[in-house]
Amino acid sequence: MRDAGFGFRPYRTAPEWDWNEPDTAPVRDWELKPLQAFAELREKVLFGPASVFAADVLDEIEAEPTDAVAVDSFLFGAMAAVERSGLPSAVLWHTVFSRSDCDTPPDGAGTQPAKSWPGKLRDRAVKGIESRLWNKGLPALNEARGGIGLHPLTSVFEQLDRMDRVLVMTSRWFDFAALTGSPLPDNVAYVGPQLELGPVSSPPHGEVTDPPLVLVSASTCYQGQEQFLDRVVGALGALPVRALVTTGHAVSFSGPTPPNVEVAAWVPHSTVLPDAAVVITHGGHGTIMASLAHGVPAVCLPMGRDQLDNAARLVRSGAGLRLSPKASQRRIAEAVQEVLGDEQMTGAARRLAEAIQREVASDLGSAELEELVAAG
Repeated sequence: MRDAGFGFRPYRTAPEWDWNEPDTAPVRDWELKPLQAFAELREKVLFGPASVFAADVLDEIEAEPTDAVAVDSFLFGAMAAVERSGLPSAVLWHTVFSRSDCDTPPDGAGTQPAKSWPGKLRDRAVKGIESRLWNKGLPALNEARGGIGLHPLTSVFEQLDRMDRVLVMTSRWFDFAALTGSPLPDNVAYVGPQLELGPVSSPPHGEVTDPPLVLVSASTCYQGQEQFLDRVVGALGALPVRALVTTGHAVSFSGPTPPNVEVAAWVPHSTVLPDAAVVITHGGHGTIMASLAHGVPAVCLPMGRDQLDNAARLVRSGAGLRLSPKASQRRIAEAVQEVLGDEQMTGAARRLAEAIQREVASDLGSAELEELVAAG
């Protein structure tokens, strides 16, 4: 931010988290069942500290002349503060769009859109349960709102509806909500993934090298990826490929490394993807978007968070496969071979690449924020 000429100030009293390290992550979801992990996220991040986020944001707005505010989609207390200020506002929704009060598949379930009435009834029942789980955070949110002079809400999602924009930072050609024509709140807009693309060949993905290059991305944030990496490295060692395994700084890989596999903590994916034939990933949104933007199909082993939903959309697009996070070395190797030999899968990834590159070039997110400032 400072390099771009902007000032930076941290929150004064709101909590600071480092999701990249296991000892400082606010939620140790790799040790918990999904419902337990969501309960901790709700209490420790989404709603529990809402009052202190609201106070800090209002103090900053009062201290510095402000034209508009962009808020991360996790910070409901900050959203309340922006509502109180009356300033133009945008919520930055940093993954695929799903809300338990909208006509989308259940959040976090990794399911495809229901086509039959039994499936739709099932989804409606599951989403009803999800709404109740989300709204367990409503008392804390309403307490924060009351502390700054706002009326209480009847649902936590009303807070999103009170923002001028909700900017969904994924490709509309990838997400169910846009592709299925599901009705969305009036303030929701797709602005495409926020990527810094490296050189991209035209067509989006060039000729596959011999032997083909496989990129492995195991997330920046810690999720207990050690066993995942062991099995992936073992699978790739048995294949006629070259492989680059990026572990992230939070994970130390100490297993045996076959001659055709290179392991690095971090490499800019934009420098590798133009030459890659397949990506193996945990299913993080950033990795999948970068892969598809370069026309590279993926093998996805989702571990939790939003990764199951990302994997479901990847499979629906025809640009990749989803495996269990506990898949064996043999199954991972079979999946890589299947993707390498599937021209339709590569074709689907290339078609998505063309659409995503147009979205990135259009810079719709910046245009939306500038429009907010101009409108005042």
